[in-house]
Amino acid sequence: MTKLKCPHFGFCGGCSFLDTAYSEQLNKKESLLKDLIAPFCSQEINKILPSPQIYYYRNKMEFAFGPDKNEHLSLGLRKKGSFFNVVDIKNCLLLSQSGNHILQSVRDWAKDKNIAPYNSKKHQGILRYLVVREGKKTDNLLLNLITTSELKKELVLEVVEKIKFRFPLLTTFIWSRYDGKSDVAQADVSETLYGPGYIEDLIGNVHFKISPFSFFQTNTLGTYQLYEIIKKLIRESCPDAKSVLDLYCGTGGISLYIASVSKKVLGVESNKEAVNDAKENALKNNINNATFMCEKIENITSSLIEKQETSIGIIDPPRSGLHPKALKYILSLNLPFIIYVSCNPKVLANDLKSLIQTYTITYVQPIDLFPHTPHLETVLMLKKQ
Repeated sequence: MTKLKCPHFGFCGGCSFLDTAYSEQLNKKESLLKDLIAPFCSQEINKILPSPQIYYYRNKMEFAFGPDKNEHLSLGLRKKGSFFNVVDIKNCLLLSQSGNHILQSVRDWAKDKNIAPYNSKKHQGILRYLVVREGKKTDNLLLNLITTSELKKELVLEVVEKIKFRFPLLTTFIWSRYDGKSDVAQADVSETLYGPGYIEDLIGNVHFKISPFSFFQTNTLGTYQLYEIIKKLIRESCPDAKSVLDLYCGTGGISLYIASVSKKVLGVESNKEAVNDAKENALKNNINNATFMCEKIENITSSLIEKQETSIGIIDPPRSGLHPKALKYILSLNLPFIIYVSCNPKVLANDLKSLIQTYTITYVQPIDLFPHTPHLETVLMLKKQ
């Protein structure tokens, strides 16, 4: 495999492993995982699965506007070791080659119109983020321009027309406004200026609607491997599964993919937009045995879940791991099996301290969904003692 060189490596905080051979990256991640979970696991860890694609593999990137070290407008990723300065990205190896051209077009528009980037240190400026989402299997393209409310709509409409002309694959363009001080890609209000306001993508034979702020695994091809492993674990450990509980279900990715091996699936997610997508995705795929509820896991107080004779629980928490209340609640369900999908080995190890008091680890499969970064996805099967 040809090793590509990034002109921004060493300055950009995006790909800290890019100077390391991919085989060595895998060895490092596998070793780290073994060291972290060894105290909790006598089960042999399966060999790490490499990403099917190691360049241009991401279906989503959040590019920040901001000042460079000379206070000039930049559009790219945060400088390594800095919360404020932005590296002006001209050739990113993570998203897609067309993504780089889109960055340049938006950058040219911003400079031509002399629109100030948002300075998160001074809390001044207008342009905050450009979020790019791609359907890797559908060629759909979503752009979400996040600004303060100071920006005039006619200026945004100009860049929409420019992008539509230069990039015929543009599916939808969203303009989001956010006036808060937190430096995150979020919105107080969003407006669809072109297209349906979402994109679609495909994993296996399941179609997904993906809204601008909904969670969807960022490595589409690697996610297919992940979902196949989860389906296999359910089929082999509990072939007559009455009900599967999918916590932190996002847009229903896992729920809908494994619905064929369970009589019933309940997905729980705190993001309302994602839950709406999950419900629409179930209808789109004619999946009638999957339902979804919008709630924070740590806030569930009803007996809805306990009454469902749940055979297996799937937990796919954010990088910060399980909220202590969520962990306590999950343990109270006395689930026969738990499939834990982790994107943070250190947090996984911390959660296992509590889980192994009641469960035994029977299967561990690391999957590299994040080439050239230290991040790692891991699937564990836990069986109640």
